[in-house]
Amino acid sequence: MNEFEKKLYLHGKSVKEHIVSPVNIERKDFFEMKSTKKVSARFILVTAVIVVLGATTVLAATNSSFQELLSQLNPIDRHYVQPIELSCIDNGIKMEVVAVGAYGNRLKAYITMQDIEGKRLNETSEFYINAKADGGVLGGGAENAYYDKDSGLWTVLYKTVPSSALAKSGKVTFSMEEIQSNPQIYNGQEYDINLTQVNKNPKIVQVSRNGDIGVSATVSQNGNVAMSLLKPNEIIKTFPKIDYCKITNMGIIDGKLHLQVWRDSTVKPFSNIYLIDKKGQLIQEIDRAFFAVDKNNKIDRILSIADENGKIVKNEGIPEHYEYTEYIYDIDINNIEDYTLTGEFTKFDEIDGNWQVTAEFDSKKDIIEINKQMDIDGLGIDKIVITPFGIDFSGSKYTYDAENFDVRVYRNNESVQLKWGGGVGFSNDGKYEAILFDSPKPIDTSSINSISINGRTIPITKR
Repeated sequence: MNEFEKKLYLHGKSVKEHIVSPVNIERKDFFEMKSTKKVSARFILVTAVIVVLGATTVLAATNSSFQELLSQLNPIDRHYVQPIELSCIDNGIKMEVVAVGAYGNRLKAYITMQDIEGKRLNETSEFYINAKADGGVLGGGAENAYYDKDSGLWTVLYKTVPSSALAKSGKVTFSMEEIQSNPQIYNGQEYDINLTQVNKNPKIVQVSRNGDIGVSATVSQNGNVAMSLLKPNEIIKTFPKIDYCKITNMGIIDGKLHLQVWRDSTVKPFSNIYLIDKKGQLIQEIDRAFFAVDKNNKIDRILSIADENGKIVKNEGIPEHYEYTEYIYDIDINNIEDYTLTGEFTKFDEIDGNWQVTAEFDSKKDIIEINKQMDIDGLGIDKIVITPFGIDFSGSKYTYDAENFDVRVYRNNESVQLKWGGGVGFSNDGKYEAILFDSPKPIDTSSINSISINGRTIPITKR
């Protein structure tokens, strides 16, 4: 990590989490699931891709990729995957779903990618894999990955967010529309912008926070509260070699520094704009507004991340189709020369295509369901699902203390402690679709005698 990367942190995450990094995981570590290094967390949640007939080909594998995978997995993991071996070829790139481990609401898939026409894939390649089941989009991402330089084969362990749609449908569609490789990162002093040129008496546009502008104004969860933004495209500052991001205005409003940034929403490169002080420390904005601009250079739509009291209520990145972002900073504007505006930009070599494979599986085997209402230390449980990957709870009353619960599985006089794995499907009335406790290694559910939750033992009736 260079000095620039050491001092820059964006919204609590290091710069590396926003930029593609080469993945270098040893073959043994990946297949034996010992590595703690993760693929950079980049995945898109979209609807399923419609495959254009003639552009892609879906076929069963001719050689047994599943047997090859089994030969690499450790003995425990081999028992908890089932073969799929379906692939799709487009633009000379083959995507194959080799195997899945599907139990109840949980699914892991081994997916491979290989360039069968050239050498366009390498250790820097990133894949935007999406998953859909029972008509709904699943969250998910690459939990781990391994690249074989000799064969040019990527093997990705893809893990979906637990969903009842998996157990209901028994199939999932994996799709991908683009691959990115060879990131070119631009940063340094040539990207610094002098803030002493900021307009101290800028033209201002009054807008309604979190609502459409004009007669179509709407009230959002934060209320229809007025806020002041800079008039778009008054001061243009560009960055060397970068044509997809620029500063479109800088000004002082109500004693706060406003920086307005335009990004081309039709291109995929990453662009991060940073404000740092003379000590090299990142300055966090107090608000951030996203908006579009119409053909008359007027603000068309607006979405901010803070409410009228300045409390940050959203921080989900830059929404699609909002090309403009205005960052608002509370700094010492009388010493603005002590601050520097800089940027870091990443471009890629891209391969576009339509890859899609639908995998069917039996997600109901080797699971134990307990349909019993109980309250354990404030957690209301209606249903318990035990899978080889861990235990899922669903119910009507959630407590934040749940993540500290002591959950154990007992089998053949052995105790296995599970770790908190997160939750999904929370509602305002306290209901939750699932909270998860993960096993450090797959468990043979037929050998389980009982489980315990914070010391309360629940016996398992043998089936």
